[in-house]
Amino acid sequence: MKLLDIKKRIGKLLENLLQQNSQSEYFHEFGVSQQWGLWPDRTINPLTRDARRYWSQADEDGIIAKIFDRIPNHSNTFLEFGCGVGLQNNTLALVAKGWTGGWVDGSPLPYNLPARDSKIKFQNSWVTKENVVELLEAGISNSVKQHEQLALLSIDLDGNDFHLLTKILENNIKADVIVLEYNARFPVGSEWVMPYNPSHTWAGDDYFGASLTSFTKLLRQFNYKLVACSVQGSNAFYVSNEHEQYFEDISEDEADHYQPPLYYLIHQWAQKASPRTVLAMLAQP
Repeated sequence: MKLLDIKKRIGKLLENLLQQNSQSEYFHEFGVSQQWGLWPDRTINPLTRDARRYWSQADEDGIIAKIFDRIPNHSNTFLEFGCGVGLQNNTLALVAKGWTGGWVDGSPLPYNLPARDSKIKFQNSWVTKENVVELLEAGISNSVKQHEQLALLSIDLDGNDFHLLTKILENNIKADVIVLEYNARFPVGSEWVMPYNPSHTWAGDDYFGASLTSFTKLLRQFNYKLVACSVQGSNAFYVSNEHEQYFEDISEDEADHYQPPLYYLIHQWAQKASPRTVLAMLAQP
């Protein structure tokens, strides 16, 4: 057997061992979570019952679908700050349904969007309080028609999210639904906001964003209601009070929605996402 073949086999064995170890850690964390009673009952809220996941980090795009199933006569438009590399985010499932809108991220996409008539307008930009409104307005300029309201605003930028959202709201920019990343380290009732830092880069720790209570308090001032949190304790979902009649069966108690930080639930879902799939979706009329 050639030396190169031996090296390849050893590499494959090591890869399999690492994967098995990762799976063992996953099941260990899952078991501990159940033993400690960390799993809230996800069946009480009809928006989180019967979870679905398509291209989002966890069950976010499934929750989004259920929310918009309740809201009549909304525009099919979105703006997502923190779209990643365009292969896993909160709005790809909407693109698959024919929605249009904008993506903003500090990292470039690994593929080129169609130069003309694309359903998505991508802006490769670092987001700050000084440019967030301009980026939002530019991102939806081709999709949100006059007298229409943005349907979905999603913010997941791992840092200054609270300050950026505040800037947007203070500029009287509205959306039917707002999805944002909250810091689940903090329990319900804790008010904590990361100090604004325009050059902040997430270090993979718990120094980011704001507590769920801080976001809920802010959004309540602008007439939004908390209706759900994602299963991992990553994202919170708020609906404009313009649509409150369609969500009367949803609890208004923040504690009923809070989800602890079960981040280990990030795991392989379906096949690996491909840029070709996204581009094929965009090419369809």
